[in-house]
Amino acid sequence: MSAVRRFFLSRKTALTLLCLALFAITLAALIPQPFVTPAAELETWRAAHPLVNRLAVFLGLYSIYTHPAFALILAGVMISLSFSTVDQFNIARRRTFGLGDDGKRLGGMQSPVNAEQAAAVFRALGYLQVGRGTAVRTLIRQPWGYWGNFLFHLGLVITIASSLLIALTQQRALLDLAVGELHQPTMAWSRRGAGTWQ
Repeated sequence: MSAVRRFFLSRKTALTLLCLALFAITLAALIPQPFVTPAAELETWRAAHPLVNRLAVFLGLYSIYTHPAFALILAGVMISLSFSTVDQFNIARRRTFGLGDDGKRLGGMQSPVNAEQAAAVFRALGYLQVGRGTAVRTLIRQPWGYWGNFLFHLGLVITIASSLLIALTQQRALLDLAVGELHQPTMAWSRRGAGTWQ
């Protein structure tokens, strides 16, 4: 498990996954996607770019957001961010509650006055004591600031997980009916278009 964790937390892996995701999103912006582009505009674009159209059809670039490769890239980014989120949580918890932290990393100072007197002065200035160390007393003005990175990473994980869930489970349908024509929910769709049932 530690080898998998190291792989997804490595800088090369994170940068590669982010670059691949940005490349896919850029492709989706350059090649019109049928679910956001009106049919007439899409046909005009296809007629104006026949070579790119053939390549896009062959590679499935008209449905980038529902393409399995894009789902794999998003899953890799989500796994990498999840491991990083756990690390950020442990760092914030350790800094806030002083679990195994001697205070040197946070920038300490020595005082010629009694520790209780110094702590009282700092508490009067709005500082809060964090941690449970006996040798070192850690006081900080805003300990919740330690949780910013964790909350940021958690928000990214939730956003990407939601996007991945939607991309993998969402179904769109377009049904053209004439006056008097009926279509029951159990009836079969006539054909499947790019990312939609028609």
